Amino acid sequence: MSALVTASILTAAQAQFYQAGDVIEEFALVNRATREPVRLSDFTGQILFLEWFAWWCPFCQAAAPQVAEGIVEHYRVRGGNPAGIPVVHVAVNLQPNQESQTQNFVDRAGFELVAEDFGRALAGRFQAGGQPIFAIINGVANSPSHRLWELLLHQDGYGQSQSPIAAFRSAIDAVQAAPAVEPVRITAQPEGKRVVEGRGATLEVGATGSLPLAYQWRKDGLDLPGANSPRLRLDSVTAADTGSYTVQISNAAGSVLSESAQIEVVRWATEPARLDPPRLLSNDRLRLILHGASNRSYAVELSIDLDGWTRLVEVVTTGPVHELELPIGAEAAARGFFRIVSP
Repeated sequence: MSALVTASILTAAQAQFYQAGDVIEEFALVNRATREPVRLSDFTGQILFLEWFAWWCPFCQAAAPQVAEGIVEHYRVRGGNPAGIPVVHVAVNLQPNQESQTQNFVDRAGFELVAEDFGRALAGRFQAGGQPIFAIINGVANSPSHRLWELLLHQDGYGQSQSPIAAFRSAIDAVQAAPAVEPVRITAQPEGKRVVEGRGATLEVGATGSLPLAYQWRKDGLDLPGANSPRLRLDSVTAADTGSYTVQISNAAGSVLSESAQIEVVRWATEPARLDPPRLLSNDRLRLILHGASNRSYAVELSIDLDGWTRLVEVVTTGPVHELELPIGAEAAARGFFRIVSP
């Protein structure tokens, strides 16, 4: 049986043939059945087995049934390679125009997905001419054994007495699955704050999950540019910083959104805060009346000798007059001095 092989003229880019270990660049062939593109990136997460053929080629005729049984069916019944990675076979037709003969060959071979490479744009990256051509490509990202889109094996030709199925399987079986990715889990939600205007405020989130973790803080549902760490620092806040803050945390397994943390910015008092004279109640508690600004933080402190001061309580006022009771005791109430400060 004689065969005619048409020589191809290679461009400068094609003159550098792919070798095992190279990373294959993105490509697009044509799906014979749908006329839609067949791209390398379509096979992400899988091992791609490419088999170029021409219907009249005796070596292609010899290879097709052996590949069908030894590769396609072998991995179909096993659910993929030993690591559970699916193996996808794509037959690539090199012969244009002779559609009926090609279709007869496709039917006899049982090819399921057939693409076309009539100009040898991709085939020419593997060899100058001839067929069949075989290429096995890793489509598993983060595999500990191989890079994404690494060429695992490349073979030109298929002798009538030659059966390289074992070599094909060895290359396929060597690909290890990517490590399992632990989803993001929030361990500490951001907590809201009431902050005096002009001061700084910090929101913080705790999270676990497979690294890397990506953070994006939002205010009122809108992304904050540059806010991409577990801690959000707001310097010298103004009324415009009042709002609802959340953070989205992502990794390869997906993303989660935190609970909302409210930041409220309050103004300094225009008049100094003061305390009315304390009043001792019958239950040994001390009543204090605080006059100051609404929605402002204050601290009440006690001193016996006007030398050292002890902080008794911190409060945020709900109005210009704020009443509180302290379990201070009669002796401390009688001898003590009280003051109010802004913490």
